[in-house]
Amino acid sequence: MAFLSVGIETLIAAAIGEPQFRADGYWEELQHVALPAISLTSVALLAVFKAVEMAFARQSEILSRFAKKPSLRTLFPELPAALGEDLVSASANDHYVHLRTTEGSAMLSRRFSDCVEQLSAFDGVQVHRSHWVHLAHVSHVRTNGSSYLCSMLDGTEIPVSRRKYADLKLSLQHFTKIARRDTI
Repeated sequence: MAFLSVGIETLIAAAIGEPQFRADGYWEELQHVALPAISLTSVALLAVFKAVEMAFARQSEILSRFAKKPSLRTLFPELPAALGEDLVSASANDHYVHLRTTEGSAMLSRRFSDCVEQLSAFDGVQVHRSHWVHLAHVSHVRTNGSSYLCSMLDGTEIPVSRRKYADLKLSLQHFTKIARRDTI
């Protein structure tokens, strides 16, 4: 900025007939313009770095908010269209995967681990070696002796392994916090 200001000052001086360059004029200009400009630039850079730091800390939340979820039929083209798009759960059944939606269910010839990987775009979690649930359809989680059961909104119950219980509780807390904020 100081260079631009000195250049403009020199042009104005030439236009009105004053000497074009005064040795002390440049240093005066630096004292008056450069120091406040450096201070303001430092404050602006600090604000930008803090904003970037916050964005990285909340990156997954920010991306999940703006990310468009793929349609169920895009992930599983062989799924009948009559089943709709509202996935409830997925379960392994030998060499098949049983996908359940609010409209019905279907069996697909796929590996369960591949399905769970594809379903990562949805708000769900694997709760057992053979079961995956969509968090929006979870009613509550209850104990069943030394194990746990995940009660779904439609009344079905899905077993939860002790190893996956903590992941499910954490995912449900995070999901309900985001869902509450989205409704406000």
